[in-house]
Amino acid sequence: GRPVIISLDINNYKGKKVEKILDMTKNFIDKVRFFEKEVQLPPMTSWERRHVHTFVSEYNDIESESTGEGINRRVVLKPKKR
Repeated sequence: GRPVIISLDINNYKGKKVEKILDMTKNFIDKVRFFEKEVQLPPMTSWERRHVHTFVSEYNDIESESTGEGINRRVVLKPKKR
């Protein structure tokens, strides 16, 4: 009587997607560090944003937060205040 959730990852699509998101995030982290200003990433799904937040949490000098509504929700990266 319980619903079953099935997740398919054909040809490692999700793994490649995560790799692409993390590479993009690294580039945006470099921009934040260079310009010492916040930078907005493009709109993402909640699944993508979660990967960004988890990845950014490993950095001591960068913080992340989600802003926006609906399909325009995105991650903002900014330097941590000292």
